[in-house]
Amino acid sequence: MAGPAMRFGDVEINVLEDGRGPLSREILFSDVPAGELEPALGTEYPADFPYSCLLVRQRRSSVLVDTGLGAVTHPLGGEGGRLWNELTAVGQRPEDVDVVVISHGHLDHIGGLIRDGSPAFLRARYVISWTDWRLWTSEDALEQMPEPAAAAARTQLPPLESAGVVDRVDGESEVASGVRVLPAPGHTPGHLAVEVEGAFLYAADAFLHPLQVERPDLGCGTDSAPKCAIATRRALLERATHGGLIVGASHIDTLFRVARSGDGFRVLAR
Repeated sequence: MAGPAMRFGDVEINVLEDGRGPLSREILFSDVPAGELEPALGTEYPADFPYSCLLVRQRRSSVLVDTGLGAVTHPLGGEGGRLWNELTAVGQRPEDVDVVVISHGHLDHIGGLIRDGSPAFLRARYVISWTDWRLWTSEDALEQMPEPAAAAARTQLPPLESAGVVDRVDGESEVASGVRVLPAPGHTPGHLAVEVEGAFLYAADAFLHPLQVERPDLGCGTDSAPKCAIATRRALLERATHGGLIVGASHIDTLFRVARSGDGFRVLAR
């Protein structure tokens, strides 16, 4: 369910929840021995995780980051499809969304791109990194992926190209006034984070659990390039620390700030 809006000057930010689903700790912390993991996690491991999307509004534009799971079937059993109700709850008409940022091509981030065979947000431009676009539209690459992920990409991405609404970016890029996409590779090769007005950092899937903030060098079974993902986590957390940014991530329920703590970071209340 959409939480209270945050405001930075003329900018309003809402974190919207398209649905929720499980993610096993054995997948999430794939290289941590069980004997070490249990004490570190304690009782803090959630029964399910949100499939979050981000809505950024100002006078001149509305930007939506990711579209959740939608009607796609998640192989781990999650359910989505709440995004449109969430948008209605905060007074946002889908037809008035100007930009949709696709942080990466995983099925729980692209499942709501297409509605009745056409782009769901009729006036929007759809922004994705060139790297992830090439990966998730390559039939050779899709043939090597699990079928649910490949099927979602085949269904959700080509109609955007057919409609001529895709903007592919390389490097850091401003997609609307005060809204910048940042390269954050590792989870997928072209994964993007989003910074808003130098005050808010949306890390998407750069980290999926607060323990990855506290100990960013932990490997993760969902990362395509673990060493690169670790470097990205550290870089984003350093950016958030130095800038005093509020931080959000797609699968973490709370928003927070961070501070350095030894070789890692400490999660602070926002």
